[in-house]
Amino acid sequence: MLTLDGNDDDEQYCCTIMIVIVCRNARTLLERTLSDIQALGDPRVQIIVIDGDSSDGTFMVLDCWRDALFHCASEPDKGIYDAMNKGWQAAPENSYILFLGAGDRVLSLPTTADMIDNRGRPIPVIIGDCMVGNKLFVSRWDSGMRFRNTAHHQSLLIHKSSYRYPPFDETLKIFADWDFNLRLLHAGMRAKRVERFRSFAEPDGVSARPDLDEVRRVAQRHGGAWAGWVAWARYRAFLAWRRVHR
Repeated sequence: MLTLDGNDDDEQYCCTIMIVIVCRNARTLLERTLSDIQALGDPRVQIIVIDGDSSDGTFMVLDCWRDALFHCASEPDKGIYDAMNKGWQAAPENSYILFLGAGDRVLSLPTTADMIDNRGRPIPVIIGDCMVGNKLFVSRWDSGMRFRNTAHHQSLLIHKSSYRYPPFDETLKIFADWDFNLRLLHAGMRAKRVERFRSFAEPDGVSARPDLDEVRRVAQRHGGAWAGWVAWARYRAFLAWRRVHR
């Protein structure tokens, strides 16, 4: 097990953006994502890598990047959301957190002024837009989220003070991020959309192959049986449309 830790000082990290990369056996993509983050040249950014005990030499990448990482770990896990929970726990309490997979990219980040309110306090949720392959996904934070995830985690900054516990339900394999978004939304957590905030996501991630039963389960959990079946029907129709138009 490889572990590195930084200094956890709330005052120091109040405007820090902790980018958490979760990966397994994706050495080349991880290197690309790390290089892209470094190329941003943003002093607010710190990097956490949670690797699922890769066997492809990822440990050599982590060793080479050791001095540039706030925290990293390479150990067995129970899946993507277990890894994301570990990343959340490793981030300082008073920081923003953004999740990427290996191969994802942050194209541009919001300014610090974008992220604080008129009293100088951090806005709990910042959303941007996400290029999924060559298609632009325009994020929304509204009631439409009851039926599908309208804010991709690659373009979503959440201040850790808004939710101090590991946020992802590990019994969900594909849509635990949607489930977390709905919990924040229903708790009245406000969000600000920042157009300059943009990211890129690989088009063939796990959510590209949705489990319709899990879709229904998440929507029903937060909106009742009616919402569950509406979400199920909409995703089913979307999958049918995508098979025709690919």
